[in-house]
Amino acid sequence: KHQAQIGAYYYSGTGVAKDYSKAYFWALLGKAGGDEASKTRVSLLASRMPHQQLVVVQEQANQWLKDHQSNSSH
Repeated sequence: KHQAQIGAYYYSGTGVAKDYSKAYFWALLGKAGGDEASKTRVSLLASRMPHQQLVVVQEQANQWLKDHQSNSSH
């Protein structure tokens, strides 16, 4: 659940500069891992970010998940 925690830090600006793109990225990863708080955070962030930015971050998260899954299957 580390991804969910990182997303929460970027969302709130705890220990890092507040960054909705990074928060959204990590929340997507947390959501993919089944984290309930990340599901809520994804919705909140999606309502605050431009659509094009959401698309870019979603593609980055999908690529990260794809790369990570292929690495863990070796």
